[in-house]
Amino acid sequence: MDNKRLLKTKGVLQIILDNPLVGIILTTQRRIIHANKKMADMLGYDTPDELIGKSTRIIYHSEDDYIGIGQSIYSTLNNGKEARYEMLAKRKDGSEFWCLLSGKSVNPDEADNADSVWIFQDIDEFKRQKDALESNIYRAILNNSLVGILLLQRRHIVSANKKMAELFGYDGPEEMVGNITRILYRSQADFEEIGRIVYSDLAAGKEAKLELIGKRKDGSEFWCLLTGKSVNPDETGGADSVWIYQDITREKEVDMMKTDFISTVSHELRTPLTSILGFANIISKKFKDVIYPVLNPEDKKTRKTADQIESNLDIIISEGNRLTSLINDVLDIAKMEAGKVEWKDERFTAIYAIEHAVSATSSLFQAKGLGIITEVEDGISDIYADKDRFIQVIINLLSNAVKFTDKGNVTVRAKSAGDFLLISVSDNGIGISKENLNKVFEKFKQVGDTLTDKPKGTGLGLPICKQIVGHYGGKIWTESKEGKGSTFYFTAPRYNEKAGLVHVKDFIEQLKNSEPPVLIYDGVSKNILIVDDDDAIRKLLKQELEYAGYTAEEAIDGIKALEKIKSKKYDLIILDVMMPGLSGFDVARVLKNNPDTMNIPVMILSVVEDKDTGFKIGVDKYLVKGSEYSHLLNEVDGLLGKEAQS
Repeated sequence: MDNKRLLKTKGVLQIILDNPLVGIILTTQRRIIHANKKMADMLGYDTPDELIGKSTRIIYHSEDDYIGIGQSIYSTLNNGKEARYEMLAKRKDGSEFWCLLSGKSVNPDEADNADSVWIFQDIDEFKRQKDALESNIYRAILNNSLVGILLLQRRHIVSANKKMAELFGYDGPEEMVGNITRILYRSQADFEEIGRIVYSDLAAGKEAKLELIGKRKDGSEFWCLLTGKSVNPDETGGADSVWIYQDITREKEVDMMKTDFISTVSHELRTPLTSILGFANIISKKFKDVIYPVLNPEDKKTRKTADQIESNLDIIISEGNRLTSLINDVLDIAKMEAGKVEWKDERFTAIYAIEHAVSATSSLFQAKGLGIITEVEDGISDIYADKDRFIQVIINLLSNAVKFTDKGNVTVRAKSAGDFLLISVSDNGIGISKENLNKVFEKFKQVGDTLTDKPKGTGLGLPICKQIVGHYGGKIWTESKEGKGSTFYFTAPRYNEKAGLVHVKDFIEQLKNSEPPVLIYDGVSKNILIVDDDDAIRKLLKQELEYAGYTAEEAIDGIKALEKIKSKKYDLIILDVMMPGLSGFDVARVLKNNPDTMNIPVMILSVVEDKDTGFKIGVDKYLVKGSEYSHLLNEVDGLLGKEAQS
């Protein structure tokens, strides 16, 4: 460069450096080679000469900032762009201030060997005003929020809003700060279990969402919806997660009222439905065994009419069984939500559960011409849970897969997954849209257009699955693509020696209380008393029992039953529970506490599902109308066979 041009360039640089409004430095390899007076004033140095030759490290708040910000801004320069960054700068005396840093690469030949020029603007006052404004807006939003909000650091409360304190009965947010979130839970077990579930979601990069029962400061409890998300500690004052609490007690109460109403209606439907199905079965059996064989085979018109009658009866029975199944689903979900399910945990294999579920649904696959594939990992652990309930889960998932698949195969897989087994059911059916993925586990929800697709069922199959899996601390979820198919996954608890030992006493009790094998009735007429205030049920039972070779008598209530029992000996008494005057439980107590009648077998057949009370009284067998009615004759044979031998 000629001297004339060099002098001109230096003159321009000097004009830039003499700018009184902003701090300016020229650097080479991050060392200062020129600085203006404003830069020296801004950083608290006496003259610009004090800065010359020093590393720009002196400007940064920390070594981490020097490295991190440096990598960012020089990466920008290397891409031919201008760098711009808000940073916390440090003065000579150690005090700090916010500044806006702008930089650009320059030609060393034209900038006295400098490779970059940097402009510093003091934005400390602006930044603090902005932060104060944002803080005030944040506090206003936080304190006027309709939901409780917590910021946590390792499950310790860093910050809480006013609504959070109100929800949990504290005088103010400051009373909650510093406490571990254990104060929000009913028990240590809840704290640990719910924590395990939600933090595993956060660890997987997901949003956590869970309904739980919270505990207020005064010890009272309420239902709340917990939603949580991981946050960057650098942006939240050290907090690692943010949580929102919503009081859903009212929603739960409305939901429970709806469930109770449906449960009550379902119970009321069971009695007439039992009569309808029972009479239909009797008519069908008598028609096939008695009437059909004596028809004139040459009379084609009569034969055709008889065939139609038989077909119609089969439809009545089939639809009755379907309605019974739907009612059982409604009652199942109601019992699970109320915590009234009897869980019978035992050890079993995944292949056992899968094979039984496949066998139970094989007719569905055959009807649609679908294949079924099972893939079970070698050496997979056993499951420790309620065997029948987990078979029910797989049956529900297989039934759904068949319902929404028209061709191809359905695949069931099982493999180990930590403390659980992972079981999945995959199909290549219609799939589920993204907006419906989270709805399929909601009660009474049907996927698809219910006006055109007309899906069968109550929409309770998947919610029941969710309840069963959730009872054992597991998860159930689905992955799906429309037009490609769906895969439903759920986890089952692995068997371990500790789990097995804990229930040894229960297992022994099961052995003690287990019924002996059903004995074949020896043909001697046995007299049975049927006690029920429903006339149709009495007539149905009387016909069923007499058709099986027994003698049956009726009593319309508990008082009439006791009068009959005083004057006559019966070999078996079948009781309903809900009757005017004396309930079935009351009658059973009288019979089991009287030496003259205590050895007469007593069976309860009722819509009331309270087997614990029945067995404590001493009843010999407890069947539920509708769901267990089909076992009636086998159980009667078993009780009378046992009684005959003793």
